[in-house]
Amino acid sequence: MPPPDFVTSIFADKLTVDDRDPSFTFSLPFFEGEYGLLTPSLSFWTQLIVLLVFQTVICIGLALIILHLIVKKRGSVASYLVGYGVIIPAVLSFPYAIIKYLDIQNVMVRFVLYMPTLISFRCLEAMHCSQDKAPIAESSTSNYILYYSCLVEVKYDSKTEKPLKLTEIELARRLWRIVSQYFMLAGLYSLVMKHSFAPFDCPKEAHSLDHTIPDMLRLGHLGNNLIGAYLMYLTLSFSQSAVAFAINLFGFATVDVMRNPLLASTSPSDFWSRRWNQVIHSMLKRGVFKPVAQSFSRTLAVVAAFIASGLLHEYVWSFIFFQHDDVETFTPGYGKSMLFFAWNGIVMVLENLISHWPIFQMMKSTLPTPVITHLVLLLALPVGHLFTGDLIEGGYFSDFAVALPLIVRLD
Repeated sequence: MPPPDFVTSIFADKLTVDDRDPSFTFSLPFFEGEYGLLTPSLSFWTQLIVLLVFQTVICIGLALIILHLIVKKRGSVASYLVGYGVIIPAVLSFPYAIIKYLDIQNVMVRFVLYMPTLISFRCLEAMHCSQDKAPIAESSTSNYILYYSCLVEVKYDSKTEKPLKLTEIELARRLWRIVSQYFMLAGLYSLVMKHSFAPFDCPKEAHSLDHTIPDMLRLGHLGNNLIGAYLMYLTLSFSQSAVAFAINLFGFATVDVMRNPLLASTSPSDFWSRRWNQVIHSMLKRGVFKPVAQSFSRTLAVVAAFIASGLLHEYVWSFIFFQHDDVETFTPGYGKSMLFFAWNGIVMVLENLISHWPIFQMMKSTLPTPVITHLVLLLALPVGHLFTGDLIEGGYFSDFAVALPLIVRLD
């Protein structure tokens, strides 16, 4: 059955070609040529909002099912059959079905299909969390629905077991952060998009697998990967914070998505555990790390969390680059995300083993935080292309361009 006409009209624009005309043109002092301002695509934002609202409604329904059939029957055979046999397979197939049904071709619009990630990990948590360590969200049906209704977690008061309220000052601060990151993205895109998001000279393409160790240590390679890291940081922070803002408008406080990871991290574990993408971190912590740590060592739990993170990203790559019917998309090199996260998992295990050595303690106590942060980043930047290379080549960043106001050179 085809989609209703009004739905077809919403998703009629495939948003794979940026055919925007400049709203006005101008010249810049000290720069040759004429420049134009491209205004954001209304169609892009309409499609995103429709998909977010649709997924929220589904998540609320699934929250009730999981609460009554899994949480309240935790540990029973029936709870595992519902979780592993019905819920998780169903939600994992959801993106492919909706992409094909609506013929969604823009990679970034596909990326907003977050429901499988949210539901899968919270379903794992519901099945394997021990009763004495259950999240506050399980204290009432309304809390559990709220827990599932937003990708970004709501904060709860540990004493009253009710959602924390957001002050007007904090609401204004969050709005300012979203707006400022949006225009930072627009500025960064205006600078690097014409260079295919890799402005520095490098003999090897980022999405290739033929990098030697000297290649990975080239300044151009490290510089391009740093640009990719900032693009990823701003894109994730802006998009997830904007989703959280919808909940903030109702007065609920949510966790900070990013905590200045590229400028304030003091160790690999600080970067991955406390600063980078707290949305995914909390899901991995409760859905994988804690269940594994209940029966095995902390080190094995860390390794399991990074393997799960690698598998998660491989899965996401599979549907954002999903080919169906006559639609041709970029074919990523599967396994690269696993390698990237496996490397960072090894780094964290090594940190746990040798961080007490005098040289590392001396560095921690004497070096300025920004210097330490960049040393931490240097542990990941040589292999950063394993994560961002396919995203750049496959159109993840370029497809988001239509959502931004951009300054482009016209001649």
